[in-house]
Amino acid sequence: MWATKMMMNTSERKKRAAWSVLVLLAAYCVCPLGVASARAETLPAAAAAPQQSSPAVSMAISTDSYWYKPGDTVKLAVTLDNGTRRTMNAISVRARIHVPNTSRADLDLSFEGKPRKSYRQTETFSPLTLEPGNNKFTFKIVLKSDNYSAGVYPVTIDVLRSGNIVTSVITELVVMEPTSDQGSITPLKLSWVFDTLEPSHRDVEGDFKSDELARECDPSGKNPGWYPTLLSEMDKWPSLAFNLSVSPMLLEDIKAMSGGYVVRRGDHTQGVGANSVQAGNASEVLMGFKGLLQSPRYQVLPEPYASPNLETLVSLKWSNDARDQISRGHKLLEETLDAALSNEFNCPPALLSNTQVLNELGTDVGQFLVLSPDLLERSSQGKRLLRGSTLTSPVLLKGGPGNRKELALFADARMQKLLARLSASGDPHGVAQIILAELTNLYLEKPGADRAVVVVAPGSWHPSKDVLDEVFRAMSSAPWLKSVTLAENIMTVPTVNSTALEIPGPQTSGELSEYFKKVGTARDKYASYHDIVLTGNPFLVPLLRDVYTSESDVWREWARNGEGLRYASFVSQTVTGELDKVTMPVNGSITLTSSKAKIPLSVVNGTGYRIKAELKCSSNGLVITTRSQKVLLEPKENLFEVPVKVRTKGRVRFSARLVAGNFILGELDFSVRTSRFNTFAILLVGGLLALIGITWSARYMSRRKAGKHRQFQVKTPDNEEPAPEA
Repeated sequence: MWATKMMMNTSERKKRAAWSVLVLLAAYCVCPLGVASARAETLPAAAAAPQQSSPAVSMAISTDSYWYKPGDTVKLAVTLDNGTRRTMNAISVRARIHVPNTSRADLDLSFEGKPRKSYRQTETFSPLTLEPGNNKFTFKIVLKSDNYSAGVYPVTIDVLRSGNIVTSVITELVVMEPTSDQGSITPLKLSWVFDTLEPSHRDVEGDFKSDELARECDPSGKNPGWYPTLLSEMDKWPSLAFNLSVSPMLLEDIKAMSGGYVVRRGDHTQGVGANSVQAGNASEVLMGFKGLLQSPRYQVLPEPYASPNLETLVSLKWSNDARDQISRGHKLLEETLDAALSNEFNCPPALLSNTQVLNELGTDVGQFLVLSPDLLERSSQGKRLLRGSTLTSPVLLKGGPGNRKELALFADARMQKLLARLSASGDPHGVAQIILAELTNLYLEKPGADRAVVVVAPGSWHPSKDVLDEVFRAMSSAPWLKSVTLAENIMTVPTVNSTALEIPGPQTSGELSEYFKKVGTARDKYASYHDIVLTGNPFLVPLLRDVYTSESDVWREWARNGEGLRYASFVSQTVTGELDKVTMPVNGSITLTSSKAKIPLSVVNGTGYRIKAELKCSSNGLVITTRSQKVLLEPKENLFEVPVKVRTKGRVRFSARLVAGNFILGELDFSVRTSRFNTFAILLVGGLLALIGITWSARYMSRRKAGKHRQFQVKTPDNEEPAPEA
């Protein structure tokens, strides 16, 4: 299951296939005799060296212990699978124990099938007869005391027929001489860190992409899921301490699954209820993670929400995003695990940080770090720390707030590469033996010194239950290894330097990658959208989750950038689609009949929520009282009136633009007809009419007075009475 989950691209699959061939050279090593036959039946052909292989015979081996003392007897179990239908006679098995490794790099010779051809001991077992199918043998090899001292010895086991090599395997034999007084041993302090980062299991809309996480939480079946396996195996070995770099995004997915969820299956979606087996399994996994905080042998290291590369965010001047991801991730983990978590110890995503990051992010990034050994290659001071034996001491770092002492342990580079090499192997005992051999080589560099080593198992490393069980068995069996938490390691081993190490930023061309250009576009659109909607807007939380998910370093680590960009593209498309729902219907021609008027405008908000905007108006013939006004668009038709004064007679243009943040929601440009009279002409005509009126009134009054005088002043001659009418 874990192998199919990785979904590598073609070149990566070819590379892993090549590594798996190398793994087979060293795959079958130390294990208890009781499980040898079962392993031989399940993986009968995996042990053959490709350059000396035969399609007719394959070999699997095991021994009864992970390490021996000089003079001990090695019980070697060999299973030979005769793939033919005929009995094969005159078969012999030859075991040749090479001289011990002189450095950690000598282990690579075994992977290449070319250990040094100088031997401490050779044993041959014959004659043997192979019947068709599996043939099981047990051989004993007494390690001659005079020939051995503490060391890791490559062992070549050949199957010969008539003196010709039929098939071969190469394994490692660990010989140690621990004293009877265990207190006199200065063990290598081993901090094993499991990184839980993996791509988000939910799509851009929050639905689960597949049943993958459900399988990873399933404890049943022959091959149980990774998280029940990890939790149960850690619980099984109480002598070991473990560190977990916990991805908040992963626990958020598991928590969402535990309450019932929607999963996409092919072209349709299906609901899975809260009472389902899948939801129950997810709840059990959450309880398992909560249980880790109840024991001091576990140390939980909180990650930023989506595990972004902090170096990248700081270099892009997105430090606010980095801080928010760190705080959100820490808060989410505390709420999910129902416990307080220290932020002093940290494995930054991809184990990358530098002096600028420490200065910029201050206390947010942690005081005690696990960092990538690649960072030491960036400066001459760092390269000096790599000279000679493996760097196994904390390093004082430059940076951080005030006078705070920043310390880092650098993850072991060879162990990181070894886990990548062994990830394709399904042999539990071979994987465990090689890991123990590598750690033993490291211990033997300076067996009396107080030293620390950090092994970071990447989130893509999901070994089977059997593999993990044997790795833990091998670790717990070696008294020269002490399993400790990161806190114990970094606080008890002396630092290697007195002058703080400055870590420069990465060497880049200065050009923004195409990936982060698109992420930046989505990020900017979200920021503008956030500024124009009100608190509680239903799109804010899911869109921010998608922005942060697109910033995650998991897409680079898993070579799935295209999938990461889907989240960024969805944010950009969603914001654009929502704001396209705001429209300004086109006005027809408007006629103004007075010197002062109001121009009506309509804005239709079809989003279903309120939006903060600004209405800006201009005209070439109208005086606009308020050229810009803040408006709150209700989720309906919004009517606005813009007060204007007429300045020009005839047709003029009026423009209106509705903006929200960096978005233009709508624009209008239409004509306005004005019928305004000339003020001077009106006054002149009015004056003339008034003058005419005054003149006419004066004449009228004058005539009226004259008429009255004639009526009362005229008399007949001699004061005679007028003659009566006839």
